[in-house]
Amino acid sequence: MNNQISDSQMNWNNEFADNFGEIFLILDQDFRLVFLNSAWEQVTNTPISSSLGQPLQNFIHPEDQGLLTPLKAQLHSKSPIRAKLRLALSAERTFWFSMSLHKSLPDSPTHQEFMTGSLIDISELFKIDQNWNSNLERIRLLASATTDGFWDWNLKTDKVYFCPRWKWMIGYEDHELDNHFLTWYDRVHPDDIDTCMQAVKECLEGKLPFYENIHRLRNKNNTWTWIFDRGTVLRDASGQPYRMIGTHSDITLLKKTERTLQEREAELEAIFNLSPDGIITINESGFVQSVNPAFIDMTGIKLKKLIGLSETDLNTYLDKICDCTSGPSEDNLTSHPDIPKKYVINKKKPPKKLPTSNSYSKTIISPKNLIILSRTDRYLNDKKTLKLIYFRNVTIETELATIKNEFLASAAHELRSPITSVYGFAELLLSHDYDKETRQEILTLIHDQSATLVSMISQLLDLARIEAKAGTDLHLEKLPLRALVNQIILGIRINYPDREIILHEPKTELSVFADEDKIKQAISNILINALKFSTNTPVDVQLKLRKKSGIAQIGISIQDYGIGMDSTEVNQVFKRFWRANKSTVTGTGLGMSLVKEIMDVHHGEISIKSSSGQGTTVTLWLLQY
Repeated sequence: MNNQISDSQMNWNNEFADNFGEIFLILDQDFRLVFLNSAWEQVTNTPISSSLGQPLQNFIHPEDQGLLTPLKAQLHSKSPIRAKLRLALSAERTFWFSMSLHKSLPDSPTHQEFMTGSLIDISELFKIDQNWNSNLERIRLLASATTDGFWDWNLKTDKVYFCPRWKWMIGYEDHELDNHFLTWYDRVHPDDIDTCMQAVKECLEGKLPFYENIHRLRNKNNTWTWIFDRGTVLRDASGQPYRMIGTHSDITLLKKTERTLQEREAELEAIFNLSPDGIITINESGFVQSVNPAFIDMTGIKLKKLIGLSETDLNTYLDKICDCTSGPSEDNLTSHPDIPKKYVINKKKPPKKLPTSNSYSKTIISPKNLIILSRTDRYLNDKKTLKLIYFRNVTIETELATIKNEFLASAAHELRSPITSVYGFAELLLSHDYDKETRQEILTLIHDQSATLVSMISQLLDLARIEAKAGTDLHLEKLPLRALVNQIILGIRINYPDREIILHEPKTELSVFADEDKIKQAISNILINALKFSTNTPVDVQLKLRKKSGIAQIGISIQDYGIGMDSTEVNQVFKRFWRANKSTVTGTGLGMSLVKEIMDVHHGEISIKSSSGQGTTVTLWLLQY
């Protein structure tokens, strides 16, 4: 044949091509086989001798023969011709091959042009690819039936298949995004991309069994969607990764919920730490889990002593450090869980020995180092396993309640005496016909008792008003004391014309910054007391000047030479309704209490020096103007 290859060329081709495991072939211009290496027989079981000279088309599967026409049209192209097709050697024997052809130099003796190339058996790879495509389709169908998005990344080409659901998650239609790696990469939040790529890298290197990462993807509307990204790597027989597949889950709502819970937790932690009341939490196992700073500050108990205690041990420890153990029994507490339990704790010297019984505290006025805590238990779940124990410092309100109760008892007692007198004398007048002189005497007694009542009620109202206003109603002004004290003395002499009141006037004018009406009331009360508790002796009034801690103060000192008081009585002076020598001196017992309140709102001081039988000196100290 005139289109055959020269003998020398053929020999060289045989020696060279037989070294390859793939089929090596040469085609003439009509696509006839003019050369085949030995691999042809090994792969196809077809003799080379019967195959040479035949058109390649005779060996191509009927469904793939249409591929040859465009291949022939490319004969004059400088680029290699590549195609995937099937060789059908018989009805039962079909092979998938990858064919690569390129135009060779003309044969010198014949000047014929030939196509040289190779056929690589890809039958097994094609079966694998078919199985993979089938599985991939199943995965895509599964992904479309769920809320997750599916992706398939070809590591060789960097092409990534993103299912429609994946794109929809970030606001795109299927056709709006390219199936390429950069489609995902360019949309990852800048703060998240490094951790994402690190997780991918470690998974590809086999350091992680699978890929898992949480990151943000930019939406079509330029907002961010939180994504939980999971995937796995497919490796070839040599262990090299060639594919990575995975799913996307939109966890934006979960992240919002998580952020809300974190904010709520931060709020609760702030409340827990900043609360002025003590809080202890008990976990589901029944042990102390946390103690807030307020409880530590209230009790002086160290945190390490409380954390990890069982609730039983906690209760025992609190009972140990209580100074008072009286009140309703533990059984009564169980019957009435809403009644708060109270502890009286000495912060400086907690008792070492356990009290004889666990109980409630007395309502007492606590000393300086004692605190009274009210305890309330609340369960935080339906199973009653999580518990919060709430401690409120009720020291002040307990003291106030005690003072109030004592005040009411004292007030009732003090008011009852004059009221009883008024009622008794009025009943006598109604039931008897007395002469004019007797009637006048009884009416005078009624008038005196009524005056006592009016004075007592007025002073009680004054006390209540001063306490309620707490100094907010003061009309502070500069008051020259010499003129003020002289005015007070003149007013009092009307009721005590036979008594001598001596004012020792200073050489210089002294002034204070105070409320005129209230200071007059305070000085008048002390001056009247000095006159009532002394007889036939003068009362000395002196204005003094001193410096205390570098601050100038003026003192109004009032001294009598009457019955005086011992140290026990001096300590009782400011107690409401308390009176020295009740049998001989009348009064409401509220005057000195009122003086104390007036001086407190002026931030002043009161000093008292007294001895039984020698008299009393009371000095009011105010800031100098």
